[in-house]
Amino acid sequence: MRNAQKINAVLWGANVLLMGGIAAYAFKFLILHESASYLSGVVPPRPEPEASGGKVLKDYGVLRDLPNPLRELPPKVSDPAQEFHAMLIGVDQVAGDPRSAVAYLFLPARDFYVNAYMGEPIRDELEDREVPELSGWKLARLTATHAIFGKGEKREMLSLTGTHGKADPLPADIGELERKIDQLVSEVIRRRLQDLKDGTPETRARSLATLAGLGPASVPKMETLLKTSGLDLASQARIRSVLSRIYAVEMDEHGLWGQWAVDAKASSEYGRDDWSARQACGEPNTLKAGDLKTAWASKEQNAGEEWLELTYEFRVRPTQVRIHETFNPGAVVLIEARDTGQNWHALWTGRDGTRECPGWLDVRLEATAIATRVIRITLDTSLVAGWNEIDAVQLFGELAENVSTQ
Repeated sequence: MRNAQKINAVLWGANVLLMGGIAAYAFKFLILHESASYLSGVVPPRPEPEASGGKVLKDYGVLRDLPNPLRELPPKVSDPAQEFHAMLIGVDQVAGDPRSAVAYLFLPARDFYVNAYMGEPIRDELEDREVPELSGWKLARLTATHAIFGKGEKREMLSLTGTHGKADPLPADIGELERKIDQLVSEVIRRRLQDLKDGTPETRARSLATLAGLGPASVPKMETLLKTSGLDLASQARIRSVLSRIYAVEMDEHGLWGQWAVDAKASSEYGRDDWSARQACGEPNTLKAGDLKTAWASKEQNAGEEWLELTYEFRVRPTQVRIHETFNPGAVVLIEARDTGQNWHALWTGRDGTRECPGWLDVRLEATAIATRVIRITLDTSLVAGWNEIDAVQLFGELAENVSTQ
């Protein structure tokens, strides 16, 4: 029995020594690793040279290659190809003035919206500082569907219809998205109003054009912000005169401006007021078919070629013409536009297929570089018997000039 107790004591002693050796090994070669410089005051042990050849031992076994849980991992280096984390959600530019260009961006990583102005650092207007994620980038070029940004030799192109890199989709909550876009528009208006107050004459003219370029839907917001802008009364009156002109403009789903004529003349008129060319100005007011005095009619019926010339408030590049015909429709054969050099260009020629009365001849036009605010409609009154009467003509197009100078 006594021998058994001695043997048991020897085994326990051996276990204790073994555990102590393992602990010492781990402390020496894992904790006091030579790269563990964060343990101040502790000098990691260095291996002793071997007796033969004087080579330094560098391999302490596989344990040395395991990651040390007490060491911080090095920061990950971002992928340069994914450096520009933004999505393009809108563009704005006054035609003929590239300096007025602005791209509306969304940063999905932190649910943030920001404006990028041509050639300027991309700034957080609320924090009054450059956006850290887009530091150094500037808007270099803008089209109706794309924006190109530059940073030194780097270039990035964003599309209105796509995403960039691995960006998340836009928020599914449409109401929240509309609210944030509304805030974005407000920031644009505030910035341009501040330019009107403190900027140079050139800057003020450009800012006024940008405000007008936001379109009719933004007029009420401009009116509200104008009251607290600090502008003098003369400047406020000038802005309101522009706003009042664009308030009646319609805008379609593509951002194109729709206008009704503000003046008209014709090859002939049935009367000086009733059935005159001026009856074709403004929105439709002849709501039923018939020989009614609220529409234009030529002096004679079935007299061959007649024309109606209409003038609009803003110069545009035409994309669509809509003619409201209210009596004996179907006689239109030609639509023309007059450019700034007083030259006429055919936009459409063909046979008017309008049969319903009152009805619309809706002509979609090919893309054109012609900028116009004068349209001429030619009728062949011999094609359809009786007076061929037109109540109103709507012109759609891309805004083609600085509206503040008109």
